[in-house]
Amino acid sequence: MFTAAAFLLDRFFYRIAQFFAHWYGHSFWRIGGWAVRVLERLDAFFAVRVNARYFLIPLYQDYTVLGRILGVFLRSLRVFSGSVIYFAVAALFFLLYLVWAVIPLYFVLQIIYS
Repeated sequence: MFTAAAFLLDRFFYRIAQFFAHWYGHSFWRIGGWAVRVLERLDAFFAVRVNARYFLIPLYQDYTVLGRILGVFLRSLRVFSGSVIYFAVAALFFLLYLVWAVIPLYFVLQIIYS
């Protein structure tokens, strides 16, 4: 027979499971979506993949010797700086999620040790 105590116990564990699904699962996708949108906006400016693909083709179709040298130099600078910024932004979002994931553990430890 299903009693009120069993029902309350069932709801208690269900709500705890829902909290963890919401806190860790849904927030992971939310923060991941923000990261993708920020990286897409950065890609519109840096265009790392496009610059890497056309690495040896001069910028603005300037086929003079100076245009070829500057094209390779500027494309390599743009690919390097874009890659560094992409990595920094991805690391920042990873740290944001890591801090978000540790918050409930911090409060649980504060309750246990106080």
